[in-house]
Amino acid sequence: SMEGANFLVDYYLKDKNNPFETVFALNEYDNGLFYPTKNPKTPRFAHDLFSFKWMNKEKYKAFDDNIRAYYGEYIAFYYAFLTHYIQSFLPMVIIGFIWFIVQLGAGTISVGGSTFYVLICILWSTVLIETWYRREAALKYKWGMVRYKETAVPRPTFKGKIAISEYNGDLIEDHKSIIRYWLRVTFSLSSMVLCISVVIVCVAGIWYLKRLWKNDPGYKMAVGIINSIQIQVFNFLYNKLAYALNEFEQHRLVEDYYNHLVIKRVIFMVVNSFNSLFYMAFYDDSYENNEQRLNSLRIQLITLFMVNVILMNALEVTIPQIPGWIRAYKKRKAAKDEGNDENLPKDVEAAVHVPHMSDMEINLADPEGELSDARYTGGLEPTIILDIEDQVNRPKNKSTLDNFAEVVILHGYIIMFAIVLPIMPLFAYANSVVEIRVDAYGLINSQRPFPLGADGIGVWRAVLSIFNTIAIFSNMAVIAYDTDLPEVVLGLNISGKIVWYFIICLFMLITMVSVRMVLPNESLETGKSMARQEQCENLVTLLQDSNPNRDVSNVGQRKQLKKVE
Repeated sequence: SMEGANFLVDYYLKDKNNPFETVFALNEYDNGLFYPTKNPKTPRFAHDLFSFKWMNKEKYKAFDDNIRAYYGEYIAFYYAFLTHYIQSFLPMVIIGFIWFIVQLGAGTISVGGSTFYVLICILWSTVLIETWYRREAALKYKWGMVRYKETAVPRPTFKGKIAISEYNGDLIEDHKSIIRYWLRVTFSLSSMVLCISVVIVCVAGIWYLKRLWKNDPGYKMAVGIINSIQIQVFNFLYNKLAYALNEFEQHRLVEDYYNHLVIKRVIFMVVNSFNSLFYMAFYDDSYENNEQRLNSLRIQLITLFMVNVILMNALEVTIPQIPGWIRAYKKRKAAKDEGNDENLPKDVEAAVHVPHMSDMEINLADPEGELSDARYTGGLEPTIILDIEDQVNRPKNKSTLDNFAEVVILHGYIIMFAIVLPIMPLFAYANSVVEIRVDAYGLINSQRPFPLGADGIGVWRAVLSIFNTIAIFSNMAVIAYDTDLPEVVLGLNISGKIVWYFIICLFMLITMVSVRMVLPNESLETGKSMARQEQCENLVTLLQDSNPNRDVSNVGQRKQLKKVE
């Protein structure tokens, strides 16, 4: 970066030959607002989370504020969205459960009124997103992030040429060649298309195996499990590739870097996660009738969802703990080899987190007395030294981007084939309640992340809106071509079904857009507050411009740069 100490932390972390190992935020142990005295090891928001206090709408506002005050806006917006998502589930859980009972009672998925149920799902999803816009705008104003995008935070590891900003006249680092930049972006997109092609070929191989088994019902679940594992493995591998490609592209701004990374991952994950479902619903011709197709699609949907939920949550809890288990095993083995297998008291580990350590706790955690000697501590408090040692040995926290991706894919499973498995919102609600606790467990038991700013959930809002549009066409295609409802209820032939399909899809699109227009992106109160803030900022700017002693350093920088050129 062009300011600060010019210490490129990100660059040194990626250099394997550099002794710089890790970086994390230090903790203020006198922060009584964040760490309650009854259990200093666990943050206050985790206490509220596991006691279900956050389920109350008034309580979860303080829940979000506590996370933001300690971990920053970037992480806080994720938990704010997830709490909003969970609290919006109840209407769809009830309606979906009732419709699932209706399907069971009728003995078929093709139940009259399915089009109306799809419309309810789309309206629910649209209202969920639009009400989140309002919540996001209120938090953005409350947390002082209204002007965050205008700051245009540069990436520390970006290397370019010195130039003058066209917006504010500041000296910035810009691309040496914009053509080379877009060529690198094009190469990355081509790599993504190649990876998607590999996924399609792999899924085709899995379905060829399914044909060899002649659609035996006993193997349908096995095929789904194989497909689920393939999805997780490919997502993991492509995740590594996506980060490497993003670094190769050399984005100048942090926001550009993040948005390009999200686009790469979302496109691949959507194709990887849903291509088997679309293949079964609209292309596979190995079924004897539509009811068999829909039942197979339901089994596949349940299998993908369950394996994804169980596998991801299990890995999220266990994998970060593996390095700690290995270190503990090595310590026990070394102590046993030395003939001293006596373990330190369990309170030693907790002493790292105690705000005010007693002399006894310091002696237990520091048997050689190094913490009492300033030569070993650099004058820092013993609690800080112990905290540093503890954080260095902790696993890295899971990326918030990964958490967002899980929630978005989950939402896709709910709405893209809503008519096939109406009880999916109930499963998704139960998973989301578990997910927020698993994420919180990983957050407080992993290496403490740096607080980062954000003005919302970014491009994920657009992704969810696109999912709504896709869901309209996919669900109506299932009704039109995988059921007998258009023929039985309306008496339509093939050409009539095509016309009916596009008319209903157009009607739902108009309805969705109308709802979005009726519900503003910010509440009246938030809009007034933002307008009042903008007037105050304009007044301050006017007063600064009228001040004869104002800072004109930028003007001097521009003149000096022109002389150099």
